Amino acid sequence: MAARLPLTYFICVLFCLGPFRGPSRALKYKKLRSTEPGKVKVHIPSSLGAAVGKNANQFVGECADWVKEICPLNVQSWNDMPEDAIDRLYSRIHAKFDFGEGAHIPKAIHIQCSNLYRHWRERLKADHFTKCKSLKEAERACPATIDLTQWRWLIYNYWGNPKQREKSEKNRANALSKKIKSACGAKSTARIIYELELEAENEQEVNEDEQEVNETNGDPIYLKLWEKSKRHKNGKFDDEAEIKYKAFKELHEKEVREKGADNLILDIAYKEVLGYRSGYARGLGKGHPVLSKDGKKGRAELEANVEHLQNENSMIRAEFESHKLEAKKKQQELEQKLQLIMDKIGLT
Repeated sequence: MAARLPLTYFICVLFCLGPFRGPSRALKYKKLRSTEPGKVKVHIPSSLGAAVGKNANQFVGECADWVKEICPLNVQSWNDMPEDAIDRLYSRIHAKFDFGEGAHIPKAIHIQCSNLYRHWRERLKADHFTKCKSLKEAERACPATIDLTQWRWLIYNYWGNPKQREKSEKNRANALSKKIKSACGAKSTARIIYELELEAENEQEVNEDEQEVNETNGDPIYLKLWEKSKRHKNGKFDDEAEIKYKAFKELHEKEVREKGADNLILDIAYKEVLGYRSGYARGLGKGHPVLSKDGKKGRAELEANVEHLQNENSMIRAEFESHKLEAKKKQQELEQKLQLIMDKIGLT
């Protein structure tokens, strides 16, 4: 009979093998850094306020790596992050990615990084703190990739703090009480909207080519988005999500019945069905531009647009002045050449 191996043997084997996930995340993007050293273009539309398109995954994956590498864990929140850490992180991001121009870009990057930081700490807590019976046990459970001093701060000054525990319990209760749960997985709402918009554009091009345009055909984007983001894999909605879905359907039918076509924009339709909330676009994801109560763009969004237009105006003026100087220089050179020729032939 074969000898039975002690339990410690299997523990050692598992320890040597290490984690199966975590360090391998975004590994393909790390390889791309050396093989494709140029800047990667990332599309962040001002209408969505988040990264979308083919390079969105790379942007999020690399940012997640850099947040873990650069940002310390021993701060209360992202807003308390040391400036030098923020500067290093944002410099790394801008050195790798090309976002184009726009006043909305810094806000989108800020939201993305703060979300990644918060999710990182939440995963650490769930995997290495919550299951422990004591703070000492949690201290011994410090992951190998985490600085022990920062880990101790998290345990004793943050997660173990009575006020923070109370706040955490309230947040957990609120999360569990949600009647409508997301069904879109890791894909952001902004990316789903972007894909639906591309689909709509392609369908419109096909219809125009076939000369069969019928505005009353097909579901509007707000109805498709609700289905994509709230209908679960089993094909069902949560009870409350089902009620809202029917409300969206009724809104669509009303628009077609009264106006002949449904031309409601996504933001307005969501506000009509889900209600208005100041400073937040319900159902459209964090970072999505917020409409005011009367359905117009909010002050912050208008200010961002003004700033963007002012920047564009300044660039155009600078370019114009540069062209003026260049033209003046060429004119002077031409006049000098002309004068030399005239001197040679005795016309002066």
